[in-house]
Amino acid sequence: QTHTHTHRDDDDDDAMLGGSNHGNIQSTIDTTQLLWLLIGRCSDESAKIRGKSFSSLSSCLRSNSSVLIAQLYDITNEQPSPWQQSTSCGVEGDTVVSMMRRRCFDDKTVVRRAALQCLCDLVCAGVLGVDTNTLAVLHTLCRDCSLSVRKQSLDSIYRILLASPTLPPADNSCLVKLILPLVKDQEQSIVEKCTTVFEEIILKNLTTDKPTFTHGAWMFLEQVIDNENDEKFYFSHLIKYWFKSSKITRSIINKVITICTSGGEGGQIEAAWMLVNEFCKHCVGGINTHFVVEAWGEVLATPTHPLTTPSDPLVPYILSVLRNTSSELTHTDRHTVSQQIVDLLLHYQYECSLISIAMSTLVKLSADNIHHSITDLIDKCRNTILSFINNDVTDDIMHINECLSRAVFTLGEVCMRFPQRLTRRLFTLVQAFLISPDNNTDNNDGSHLPNTAPSHDTHTQ
Repeated sequence: QTHTHTHRDDDDDDAMLGGSNHGNIQSTIDTTQLLWLLIGRCSDESAKIRGKSFSSLSSCLRSNSSVLIAQLYDITNEQPSPWQQSTSCGVEGDTVVSMMRRRCFDDKTVVRRAALQCLCDLVCAGVLGVDTNTLAVLHTLCRDCSLSVRKQSLDSIYRILLASPTLPPADNSCLVKLILPLVKDQEQSIVEKCTTVFEEIILKNLTTDKPTFTHGAWMFLEQVIDNENDEKFYFSHLIKYWFKSSKITRSIINKVITICTSGGEGGQIEAAWMLVNEFCKHCVGGINTHFVVEAWGEVLATPTHPLTTPSDPLVPYILSVLRNTSSELTHTDRHTVSQQIVDLLLHYQYECSLISIAMSTLVKLSADNIHHSITDLIDKCRNTILSFINNDVTDDIMHINECLSRAVFTLGEVCMRFPQRLTRRLFTLVQAFLISPDNNTDNNDGSHLPNTAPSHDTHTQ
């Protein structure tokens, strides 16, 4: 009988944590105190008990009990009393949320995983918001050494995105960026899950009439554009994986092209051009290239600005798409566009950051008929440098410096692609420019330059 009575009391305690009303027991034991006792076990010496305590709290949050969620909201948003402090957190001045975040970095994998799941459930239940500290925890655990913790991080972020449709686009975008590096994870199951999540976030938002993550997805793409290294690398790998898995359909490509031609809100059009550029790296056949030729014509129709004015942000993407779709362009379009690019290079209309893209596009479009253009570019750059060395310039200093920078960049790009065109005289001319008195600084005395021009074989290698 004693055993049966004890077992019944345990069942009543468990049911009471579920939010049900159980008469006398409910009146003698406060549910809040039981929650505090459960929170206290999250700091137990045993890792198994710590993990089980966090799992129990997650169960309470997922029970859809408005009473429990309200009590946990009060608990996590107040400073614990001395009794609660001694019962739960164990660190003076600590709060429940900070304790949970600290346990996300526990030595034991089972505790890190359970604490992360509980933290995610707090956010999904509306008890906790997505703040900087929470993002920092998620950022670290997405790169955890444990496979189960990385999987939990990916699942937690996706659940937060689904449970928070009103999340500000900036926060939404930050969460999406956290899981992007997982597309290169060593574990194939994580890669597959990650690509599936991005398919829901990005691809389905491009084709559905009622998208879920529209603003956050576009803001994420815009932030990928602003990042020069890692994020673009991971995103390119993601697109490549989608093409291998046949996730990129013709309708998706056409939808993005429509955004490029019809325009979009804010930076959407730039993000759309980035997507088209990535698509064209893997799928060229069947794409109607008329839209990119028209876009290039609109760029040329824009009035020429002074050299110090930044170029249109769409120019690098349009040039890249022209390069990637060169095989689909007509002979007339290839010849016309290549001549236009040469004219812009000869007049130094490209910023230094665009010269490399313009040259690679020119080489791809011109193919076997580029040597005459290369001769014109070398002559133009050589004459610009000679004019500076001979003080035969009359423009203002800012214009002269910008022209010189672009001339040197253009000459460098030409010589890297056609090393046989680098003559000894041309090499000596560049040396003379670098060590000329007007170009000298304290850190550039010309002493680091070689005495002779390198051989063509070295350049070719």
